[in-house]
Amino acid sequence: MPPLVYETVAWVRFYSALPIPPLPGEIDPDATPDPSHTAHAVPIAGAVIGAIGGIVLIFAWALHLSAFLAAALALVAIMIATGAFAEQALAATVEQFGKPQPAFRPSMQAAGHVISYGVIALVIAVLLRVGALEGLVAMGTLKAALALIAAGAISRAAAVSFALTHPASRSEGSVVAVQRLDVAALQRLAIVAFVIVAAAILPTYGIGPTVAGLAAAIGTSAAITALAPHMVSGGRELGGVAEQTAEIAFLIAVLVFARGP
Repeated sequence: MPPLVYETVAWVRFYSALPIPPLPGEIDPDATPDPSHTAHAVPIAGAVIGAIGGIVLIFAWALHLSAFLAAALALVAIMIATGAFAEQALAATVEQFGKPQPAFRPSMQAAGHVISYGVIALVIAVLLRVGALEGLVAMGTLKAALALIAAGAISRAAAVSFALTHPASRSEGSVVAVQRLDVAALQRLAIVAFVIVAAAILPTYGIGPTVAGLAAAIGTSAAITALAPHMVSGGRELGGVAEQTAEIAFLIAVLVFARGP
């Protein structure tokens, strides 16, 4: 098999909880993929994961379910396939910011006002993704499925670009550690991600949504990278945050500009 196949499967294993058996000729199926050498396969693996949701979306719509239910089931399928690792990372990061000061905690508990900010953030993130996808379903189920594939590609690229530009990342969960900034790997990652997004979005929604989606995903990923030194979470959590925010921003931007005048 071509090396790209092995590299893509390795990243699909890394970003999912799917029981993928070893491929013929695969040397070490349990090895953690190295983004410095195989970053170009990350968007392809993300597109594969997005395609899982896209297939469920098409089948749900074929069963005459509502656009909301079809969108919700598609995202549920993705979260099951990935083990909701990125969602857990997002919740854990927000929980760190939302912890009340110790002096106020007893009175809050006595009043029954204990709030899990991580849960709130998770609910908001899911609602934003479902809402954006529901709006895209209204424009066409196949087009929405392609948008979900593109979102999967660009969001996983955002997570690994965080690892490539933030060497302090730890090699656990959503991010693989790198020792130094690898510009060549980052360029390969960006090129493949852009090609997948352009192939999925440009023919279906046009140039405006394509550019807007890319700009929104890149902007949110850059913001997480810039804020990383000031945040208490580690590489695992921040990689998941970069993935989630990039996907949300991408879907919303595509929806907004696809509905533009």
